Amino acid sequence: MKITRIEINNFRGFPGPATYTFDLAGGKNLLLYGENGSGKSSLYHALDQLLADDRRKNPAFSDFANLFAKDENNQPIEGGFVTVHLDSDPSTLLTWGHDGPRPNGEIVRDAAMRKGFLEYRSLLKTNFVEGTLEERLFNLAVEVLLARIPVTLGGTPRALSEHWRRVRVPPTHHSNRLRQTASAIDVFNRAFQAVLPRVEAKATELLEYFTNHHLRLRLTADDLFYDKGTRSIKNQVLRLSVEFNGQPISGHEAILNEARLSALALALYLASVILSNPAPGPAAPSPLKLLVLDDVLIGLDLSNRLPLLDILDKHFADYQIILSTFDRVWYDLARLQTEESGKWVYAELFSRRLGNPGYDVPVLKAGRPYIQTARAHFAAHDYRAAAVYARAEFEARLKNFCEKKGLPVQYRKESRLTQSDDLWKAVIGTSGGDGACHVDDETRDKVSCLRKTVLNPLSHADESSITRAEVEAAIGVVQGLKFV
Repeated sequence: MKITRIEINNFRGFPGPATYTFDLAGGKNLLLYGENGSGKSSLYHALDQLLADDRRKNPAFSDFANLFAKDENNQPIEGGFVTVHLDSDPSTLLTWGHDGPRPNGEIVRDAAMRKGFLEYRSLLKTNFVEGTLEERLFNLAVEVLLARIPVTLGGTPRALSEHWRRVRVPPTHHSNRLRQTASAIDVFNRAFQAVLPRVEAKATELLEYFTNHHLRLRLTADDLFYDKGTRSIKNQVLRLSVEFNGQPISGHEAILNEARLSALALALYLASVILSNPAPGPAAPSPLKLLVLDDVLIGLDLSNRLPLLDILDKHFADYQIILSTFDRVWYDLARLQTEESGKWVYAELFSRRLGNPGYDVPVLKAGRPYIQTARAHFAAHDYRAAAVYARAEFEARLKNFCEKKGLPVQYRKESRLTQSDDLWKAVIGTSGGDGACHVDDETRDKVSCLRKTVLNPLSHADESSITRAEVEAAIGVVQGLKFV
């Protein structure tokens, strides 16, 4: 089961009266680029709240309403909703609005159990840098990271969080109350010890995808017990041991760089999502499996971002994925990397200010490939714009190829000043690169000729400096660009 469309109205960064619609083309994954403050996180929270785990503890829709939303009479808007359309047979609509409860039923409960939602602020917590390390990690594990992993102890599988919720300090020291607490603690201890090796193994497997991480981890915990003297549950700690290059790292959170900490946190979280995905039951034979990652790649360098796409492709093929970023370079690389699969759609969010001083509202547009936009401008006889988009597609493809192949490119102190000429020379082996030419002779000659006009970033200020034929030739050679 997949989401085909998402509609949001008057929720956080999406004010009414307009409804923002994300079309997922029949159930594809979504790669979303968005400026800071344009609504990426609002989409994340809208879906997370719609599929909330424990409805008894969750806030009302009105708590998320946009404070600045006004109608045509400049009056505050009180309505709003979050709706998803599912491709089930018959089709299913899940909606949550200001005047009603969250949707319920087996589909929602099953999706809430399987979902994986991770944002950058949560990722910082999984780096284990706040509070006492072992205590913080224990709470994070039983309440977030490992909470949904099912454990079977001689009966019906129950999530680890269910076993944990039954562990409570007894209200009195009556023998019966003490036996109940001891029994709940014993069950939790067995469940927790059963989960840790599985998470450790899966996270270590995922870490292998990241370049030169050289990390190995181990999770250990002592059994909990109830201390009558202090009236508290003792041993609420989880120890994370990390080896780097075969050497144990003490205080890894202070020693490892941000890229390795982010890779470690991502591996732990994604491992828990995989282990929280049991076989479908009869009530939801085709379950909704949703993985939403909001700007979680900030701490990873480019060489460690592309491996995440491999993890998603190989380990989350049965999930629907929403991956958002404010990094335009990464968005372009990921788009080029995923286009051939046909499994993704693309969208872009921008911010526009209304009124004075006013407030910002999102502007949502389909994220068409640059080459399609170039062709659209060409058809409208706007050759200068067509040339700009053709060059943008050309540069994006060069960056993607150089990144994938690890081709050295001329160093510049500020990476944003790296020119398409530097990338092209690396691809054809005349400067940088590996000395080999990675395109055929005909393509090399065509591009080299067009580099003097359309594919030259300095050639578009004067529209008369380019011709229709040159733009058409540039679009053609870029669209057909093949690397060897």
